[in-house]
Amino acid sequence: MTHDRNLGAAMWGTVQAAFAVGLFGGGFISLKWKPSRIMVVCICANLPLAFPLLALAARAPLVVLASSAVLAGAALDVAIVCWHTAMQEQLPSQVLGRVSSLSSTGELMAVPLGYLAVGAAATSLGPTSVLLAGAAVMTLATLVLLLAPSVWAIRRRPVEAPDAVAA
Repeated sequence: MTHDRNLGAAMWGTVQAAFAVGLFGGGFISLKWKPSRIMVVCICANLPLAFPLLALAARAPLVVLASSAVLAGAALDVAIVCWHTAMQEQLPSQVLGRVSSLSSTGELMAVPLGYLAVGAAATSLGPTSVLLAGAAVMTLATLVLLLAPSVWAIRRRPVEAPDAVAA
């Protein structure tokens, strides 16, 4: 059973709920998992974000689309936690606020600009082409970033044991 191009409110609500479940699960993963190559994990965690686009392009059944949304949500949350942890650990405190502001501004500006670009492209090229192109660009960008030696050089700092508290 495949869905038609117009998912409808109930089906799209299911996909969005699945994404939220993934985000929640990604938070739990991030509480437990402390990868040493934090930026490699941060970048690799972006790969599953292409899965829902591929599922939509393939007109996959709702269970496949929702499952891909769960994986994407979990991966996104892991990526966000790794990114913010790396910034906190690697940047001097005197520039952390400025870098965090620039990072947030870039992230927030990209969303509405992306909506405008994708909407215009989907109107002229068709939704399936845009979904496939988006998945390809996301995957290629991830793989290109993994070629940067600095990504592999950044390692998570060891957690220091808290000082013993006098009783």
